Amino acid sequence: MQNIGFLICCFIVKPLAFLLFFASFATAQTCRTPDFPSTGTVDGALQRTDCFISDYLKDYPDLRVPAHVWKLIVKKTAVYKIRLASVTMDPFVLIADSTGTIVDYDDDGAGGTDSELLIQITPGEYTVFATVAYGALGSYKLTGESSPVRQCRPQSLTMSVDVDGEITASDCRYADLIPMISSHSTLDTYSLESNQPFIMTARMDSTGVDSFLGIIGGDGKVVQFDDNSGGGKNARLRLSVPAGTSVIYATTTVPGAGFYKLRVDSEDRRTCEIKPINPGNTTQGQLDRDGCRYLDAFSGSKDESRTARYKFELRQTVLVRLGVSSTEFDPYLTLFGSDGKVIGENDNADRGTTNSAVNISLAAGTYTAVVRGNRSGVGIFEVSLGTENTKTCELTALAMPGATNGTLNASQCRYLDVTTPSASTFAAQIYKFTIETPTFVTINATGTGYTPIIDIQSPTGKLVSSFRTASKQEQLLLPGEYRLVVWNRTSVGNFAIVAETREPASCPALEIAVGASATGTLNGLDCMLRELVALPSPQFPADVYTFQLTEPDTITATVVATKDEFLPDVYILDADNKIVATALDSVKAELKPGTYRVVVSTWFTGGGDYKLTVAGAVRPTQ
Repeated sequence: MQNIGFLICCFIVKPLAFLLFFASFATAQTCRTPDFPSTGTVDGALQRTDCFISDYLKDYPDLRVPAHVWKLIVKKTAVYKIRLASVTMDPFVLIADSTGTIVDYDDDGAGGTDSELLIQITPGEYTVFATVAYGALGSYKLTGESSPVRQCRPQSLTMSVDVDGEITASDCRYADLIPMISSHSTLDTYSLESNQPFIMTARMDSTGVDSFLGIIGGDGKVVQFDDNSGGGKNARLRLSVPAGTSVIYATTTVPGAGFYKLRVDSEDRRTCEIKPINPGNTTQGQLDRDGCRYLDAFSGSKDESRTARYKFELRQTVLVRLGVSSTEFDPYLTLFGSDGKVIGENDNADRGTTNSAVNISLAAGTYTAVVRGNRSGVGIFEVSLGTENTKTCELTALAMPGATNGTLNASQCRYLDVTTPSASTFAAQIYKFTIETPTFVTINATGTGYTPIIDIQSPTGKLVSSFRTASKQEQLLLPGEYRLVVWNRTSVGNFAIVAETREPASCPALEIAVGASATGTLNGLDCMLRELVALPSPQFPADVYTFQLTEPDTITATVVATKDEFLPDVYILDADNKIVATALDSVKAELKPGTYRVVVSTWFTGGGDYKLTVAGAVRPTQ
């Protein structure tokens, strides 16, 4: 149960002089990534001339530490034990996903200075790093082991009744229940069911273990957890739980065994009304000690701040100026969209005041403003809702291919005038263009003393692609209408745009009947995935198959790598090249009559022989 903040703090800042020592030995070389030994051992020795972690993980430039790296392809969710042992150095092991983001790490988890990850890993491609935490380099032994995920069978739970439990080594493991977080602790699970939302208070008390409590929602994700809020090493978890089935897990902060007492109590949520507020109006409200709390209004929250909610409706795109002020408490303001997601929030809008404000451009729709009292504040407040029209930005036609010149001037057009929701007031210019057939577009933009940023959007303002550097970038666009927005956070002035286009490479498609199978090989001679799908896809090889449906059917396309040399990435595309469905190994979609294509590619890297099977509910595989 570690976090990346600790990694940055204690693995970078503390031994900084040590890392700079290694930096002086940097040499240009090829960084190898052999396959990870899922069941086996590798002996190695770190040297000053080895590649650094930062050579592999570009988002962590400060991790200039020698490392050996392995590629781990996971085709089926499993629990992996990755142990790094050494008698000559302090070993440190970490794992990163295919985007280069560190998933988890361990130092000293195997006893002494040895490290060990015990982690449930979901399908995908990962890199495992063997490195050093601090001090001298030396030899090591890396051991890999995988095992199936154990089934954690929750026990029944009765409200307001003490449960005596025991954490044992044979219990379900934390890694069996929670993916992508390393822990050697075991745990007990309890099923919690309710036909209406409620406030839950759970306590785990023990004199033998360091208690740790968590709750998992119906979607299988951890909602909240707690360690030591119950006083001493006891855990106390209080939050708002939605109707349905949730799972409480009782475990230990550090691996251990012992007895504990668990108790779960419930209370009704307080009533939380939503008051209307109309644009152009100011209304007065009051937060009371016995009134609505944030956790009464929002499932999954443990925030007990007193809360008031206001709903308003917009009939057209406008600039909204939403404010809350009080002389009796410090207010915090949050704005939610119709989908329930936060689109704006603020605390202390100006220096010298505790009042809050959100200024944001919004499209037509229904929105909810939430006022909370910081530090349990209560009292009288005022909410004001002002609107004004956004500036009318000239929508200039841009030929594809073509070129144009323009000027960024915030007094004429701002980013929030052309994009919603947005609070950005920096200068922007907007163009429109049409794509008739699938086309690769490259935008080269230069400014007088600055580099313009280019956003390609749908007509409704949804971001399709962004060109944020001076380097050449390509984006495959499907037929349709688009907007091109030129902007920069800090600079204004003249700019020039050159738009270049090219047709996608020809990728011949092989016919395959529904209910049939085909074999193939992915290699460097194939068409590239980025020529086929409108995604920022790297140069991954891809094969294309086509099939026809004369009646509706549920189609499943399954790809099996013959020698487990790669992790298959499968797409179903419609006649317009739009992605209908995509998944690893196997993809399923309900399709209408028409012509479709199946694209077989590889997740991240690799290639090799494979077998493709296309089956339907009407015509299953023979």
